[in-house]
Amino acid sequence: MSKIRFQLAGVIFLVGLLGCSGGEKNEAHNRAELQTPASKIPNKPNKKEKAWKDRYSGVPPAGDPRLKDLSYLQRLEPSAETEVAIGDYFLFEAQPDSAADHYQLALNHDPKNLVAMNRLATALQRLGEMKKAEESLLAAIELDPFYIHSHINLGTLNMRQNRYEKAISEYRLATTIDSTNAVVWFNLGLAYQKSEMNNPAIRAYQKAMEIDPDDPKPWEQTGWIHYGSKLYKGARECWTEALQRDPNNERLKSALSQLEAYRDSTNTP
Repeated sequence: MSKIRFQLAGVIFLVGLLGCSGGEKNEAHNRAELQTPASKIPNKPNKKEKAWKDRYSGVPPAGDPRLKDLSYLQRLEPSAETEVAIGDYFLFEAQPDSAADHYQLALNHDPKNLVAMNRLATALQRLGEMKKAEESLLAAIELDPFYIHSHINLGTLNMRQNRYEKAISEYRLATTIDSTNAVVWFNLGLAYQKSEMNNPAIRAYQKAMEIDPDDPKPWEQTGWIHYGSKLYKGARECWTEALQRDPNNERLKSALSQLEAYRDSTNTP
């Protein structure tokens, strides 16, 4: 009898042991089904990452130091404005071929982008491709005749090719679009001066002086006109005014020094 009890106790113990083992195994299996591998857990939005991406969604304003960071510009969202900004970077770095490529990409995004047309013309000029540059500017003018920069840049293109009459025409058109632009009046004066039309040149320079009194260039050029006409007193006065605005201009210092030496040697007033 005691032997039978001992055997039953052994069976009960074994069954209990197997039951516990199976329970632990099932529980472990259940836990395995509930757990999700870390790689499959969806990431929560990272606020810093979102802000970082937002900063790269638009081209920074003019003067922003990030415009000089090529790696930053290349991570901006693709757009005409982005390609213009990258083109400007390469143009500043004296790489007009790369600049032209990016301005063309800008026009692929937006064929009517006047800024890209004008910048492309500038890059092409630096590459010596004057005809293509002119075509780009003429296309811009046809698209918008009142966009002043197209006329200014076409005038500059004509100046570089010694086509002064055409340059004068473009600059005069530009003055009708914006009569308060000192750069346009100065460029017009320079075109007149190159054409040996001194009186219109002086009037254009005077207009530039009125609009921007701190710019030394109109004073300097007016001085050269007086000097070429042997009006040395007028030249000295203009160059003195220019030096007050640009004290480090060595060219003007030398010109004034030579003029003073000439006056002393000839008793010229």
